[in-house]
Amino acid sequence: MDCPQSSERGPVVAIECVAGSSKAEEWGGDMLQTGDVVEEIKIGGSPAVHSPFKGGRSGVQKLLHSAFKRGDTSIEVRVRRCGGEAAELQACIVPHSPAGRRQYVLRSIRDPNYAVGFVDRMVSECVALQGVAFVLLLLLSPPFPICLGTEITVNCGHRVDLPSSMSSRVVCALSTAKVQDGYVPYNWEKKMKEFLPVPNSSCFLSMLVLPKVLDLVASRYNCLEDTLARANAWLFSSQASGVPIEFMNVQTEALLTKISGETASATVNSGSLSDLSNLANVSLYGFEDYHGVDIGVVRAVRLWYTPAAGELAVNIKLQEGDTKLGFAISCTEEGFIYISSVDDTDDETASTRSGLRDMFRQARNACKLLVISRVSNEKVLPWMVSSAGAIRCFDTISISQKLSLHRHALKPIRIHVLMWEQPSSYEFAEYKAAAPISLPLTPSTADAFETGFERDTAGDVSFRKEHAAFVDQLSDLSEEVLLPAVKSQRFSGMSSAGPDRAGAHNSALRSPSSPFAASMEKFVVPIQSPQQNPKPPLRPHWKRMIPELEGGVPFCYRRQASQLLLDSLAEVRIFEHNYRTEPGGCPTHMARMANVANLDMPVSYFRQGTSGLEFDTKGIYLASVTKTGCLTVQDFETLYCRIYGPKSSSLEDETKDLLHIYTSKALDSVRWNPTNQDEVACASRQHDKVMLFDIGYISSEPVEVLEKGKSKFSRHTCELYNGLSEIMFASADKSRLLASGLDGAIYIWDKRLSNSPCLELTTNSHSQLNTIALDLEDRVVFGASKQGIIYAWDLRGGRSSYAFQSHNDASCFLLVSLKVSSMLERITTLKAQSNIVSREIHSISFDPSSYHQLAFHLDDGWSGVLNVSSFNVTHVHCPPPAWLDGMDISTSSIMRRPSWLPTCSIYAVGSSSGNGLYLLDFYPSTSSACHVDFIEESQNTNRDCRGAVKNKYVPVSQNILVCAVHPLNETIIAGTKESSLLVVSPRLQTPQSTNSAT
Repeated sequence: MDCPQSSERGPVVAIECVAGSSKAEEWGGDMLQTGDVVEEIKIGGSPAVHSPFKGGRSGVQKLLHSAFKRGDTSIEVRVRRCGGEAAELQACIVPHSPAGRRQYVLRSIRDPNYAVGFVDRMVSECVALQGVAFVLLLLLSPPFPICLGTEITVNCGHRVDLPSSMSSRVVCALSTAKVQDGYVPYNWEKKMKEFLPVPNSSCFLSMLVLPKVLDLVASRYNCLEDTLARANAWLFSSQASGVPIEFMNVQTEALLTKISGETASATVNSGSLSDLSNLANVSLYGFEDYHGVDIGVVRAVRLWYTPAAGELAVNIKLQEGDTKLGFAISCTEEGFIYISSVDDTDDETASTRSGLRDMFRQARNACKLLVISRVSNEKVLPWMVSSAGAIRCFDTISISQKLSLHRHALKPIRIHVLMWEQPSSYEFAEYKAAAPISLPLTPSTADAFETGFERDTAGDVSFRKEHAAFVDQLSDLSEEVLLPAVKSQRFSGMSSAGPDRAGAHNSALRSPSSPFAASMEKFVVPIQSPQQNPKPPLRPHWKRMIPELEGGVPFCYRRQASQLLLDSLAEVRIFEHNYRTEPGGCPTHMARMANVANLDMPVSYFRQGTSGLEFDTKGIYLASVTKTGCLTVQDFETLYCRIYGPKSSSLEDETKDLLHIYTSKALDSVRWNPTNQDEVACASRQHDKVMLFDIGYISSEPVEVLEKGKSKFSRHTCELYNGLSEIMFASADKSRLLASGLDGAIYIWDKRLSNSPCLELTTNSHSQLNTIALDLEDRVVFGASKQGIIYAWDLRGGRSSYAFQSHNDASCFLLVSLKVSSMLERITTLKAQSNIVSREIHSISFDPSSYHQLAFHLDDGWSGVLNVSSFNVTHVHCPPPAWLDGMDISTSSIMRRPSWLPTCSIYAVGSSSGNGLYLLDFYPSTSSACHVDFIEESQNTNRDCRGAVKNKYVPVSQNILVCAVHPLNETIIAGTKESSLLVVSPRLQTPQSTNSAT
């Protein structure tokens, strides 16, 4: 083997595996193994360091300590192996406390469970270790070895000479080697499209039957035997009414619920093994969890059934001029939607052309119902029986409206029906498992299908929900039954003898030599033959409603609609904070008046202003906090109606607001509990408490206070660093709350446990954190610091998993830390034009319409987007600096909180250099005006870029600090430096403006 170093016995820095991976790539050549010789180390944007390393392992640890201390944890390592092979690892630097103080290891970015360290070894030792690793790879992979000894030979032809002591190590390693599991990718989307009869939809049909309740408070239920009997009765009744289904399986299904009081005392408790015998036939039993809460288990019955002969897809297409579909639907008592009648008077209806009328007649002959199982691949079968006995099913009115919409939009629709027998080969194509096949169409099949808002009728029967009367239908429509031979002739177009005889007779009549034809020929008046395929009259199609009917909005349409929205936005009203009902006046109002009189003191701006704004999840209420300590909760509808009221109206009457209190403490952040919309949380940078208010109680005292307490890991002892900059609720749990501290840590409370933090997420830099953000699934928490670094902690996996830590531990291991200035320097065009320095990060937040985009806002007014999948800055907006417009720099550095619009990836941020609002296009595409790869010349050549959104600057009357966007109508409420609320919305024309325009 060739060695990576010239000296056979020289010391080198080698790799030592600290923690193994759970992935299959660990056994490949790309992953670093014990004994690999380190050749190059590159930390962040610093120059690469090559071997030999000064000081060996100790020198490398000093490099890692210096990089980790300044917050630059991104590292790339290149190693060399015997035989000239090279491998690289992209990782992040993390502390390794078991090895001692200031000791670090490298954790892989691709797999947080895989970690390696550095050791000092001789080259010969590295060669031996690499040989052992190579032999182990061969021993653990087929073909298996033939013999073991000082000379190891394997079937694949490799030969490795090892010392006798090393052979015993190999045998020991082989005896302790275990087969490991891993994960392999699987293309679910492709398999679900290719191998399911209905793409992306299962063929399993079931009915969930809940036990019947015996009282109004739902404390007692019927036994399990009664639930099974009800499920059995539903199945037999459906079969008797003509629904072609067969029984498959039945099982019990446990549903958890919370019980208390009489219900808890009336249920059977499963706290011991002796109670298990009592659970055989009960529908509700209970147990206590570790908190002492009574949990009830309701035993429902899941009935599995299947179509008697599968499902058949029928494509319905319409022609121009079709005024009805030609069939009506109804609902059985068991909840099945079926075709109750078809129009036999018109042979040109859609039901006739699609073969639906003939299928309906066959079902009637077989005494079966033509049950519709799916509409546009969506199941419309009944799926649940409530505890009151009602069957939950689909409404025929909504289904008929959907069919009518398709007819008016000329869009074909596919329905699936339950088959009672396998269709004949001459009538219907064979049903394949890979893809559903449709009924063959008659020669007059149309090419279009239309839907609309009108009610379709088939004869005298309209689309309305009515119960099945199958026997009556058979007696009413029995005269229209066609013989199978007639149907066969209709579908095939010929028979064994009929067509030949008919053709001979017709040819005899048309023959010129026939005496009858010769005598009548002189009386024939020549006429023009009608056109075989006349073109239907064209009618104008809808333009703006087509996306709504198709269910998908095209890219260009979304972009154009976004630009129309931005162009219509303007300041429509500003409401000043003029509450005067407090004794001595509202403190926020008094602070604003005092600052007006002291304009020459820039520090006065930090004592006023709206510091936090947020809507609840439904957009009903708006909560705001100010620097002087006022918490206000307003009804948005009332506030919006004041926009067009008299100009003298302002926020001065507390009775018109839901809540207005003074907390005597400066407030910097406000959040609604997403699962409890009556709870509002507030925090301040000046104290270490989170105050929870209930908007149902008009009180200046909070209903609950969460205390940070003294941190075990913080180095700051000054009270100035005890404050909390921002708070956030976990969306999936109403009891869990997170807050970022000025001491550089993130605190997590679980209100069910105590009022103290149950976990601390820390960094070694101990720089104050200004803002936090949670990803969509509450798995990763991001924090941004005053030094311009974005940190990320994994709350679910890795060695620092939050789920497996005790409540007294702190998670010091970072998933990754990213310096914004270093990432901005990678943008060559930006670096050539600007002097990029590290700036304080004011705010970070995730895009609600594109969850891999994390927006950040800096103290100099710059905004951008970090792609959390690739850890690259994809968008950036660099407005002119504040000093360029003559604005005081001290006022431009006030903390600002931008906000995303719910759709279209628009970022609303207040200008730091003037009175204005920037609406930035951060769409995840190179057509975005703020994308780093945006090319302005491509606007005219690229079709996708035509009509791209341009950044919008909305001039306003006051300087904006914080923004909040309504979740439904996208009205922007901005909090200003003068503590006012500014409304930015599409400007509506009033009667006065209309008259003046005319």
